[in-house]
Amino acid sequence: MVTGQKLTDFHRAHLGTKMRDAGQEMSLAEQLLGRLTSASQAAIRAEHKLLVQEALNRMDAIDREVLTLRHFEQLSNEETALVLGLKKS
Repeated sequence: MVTGQKLTDFHRAHLGTKMRDAGQEMSLAEQLLGRLTSASQAAIRAEHKLLVQEALNRMDAIDREVLTLRHFEQLSNEETALVLGLKKS
């Protein structure tokens, strides 16, 4: 029962909105890259952030949701498929 409620909560949090805005996608790119501190690292990070953002922009919305659920929510493939109403494969 707890797992079902958890999955419902994830569904509401991630699929409850019609579309994610660009600000949220930039945040996703930033989160995937982590934080770097030196000037040269900041320049590299900015370049990587742009590349990651471009890759995210090319992805289907459902693929971004899978990435979010798997990476940030740490759901299994099976749990992610259940939340999104997809087949595990």
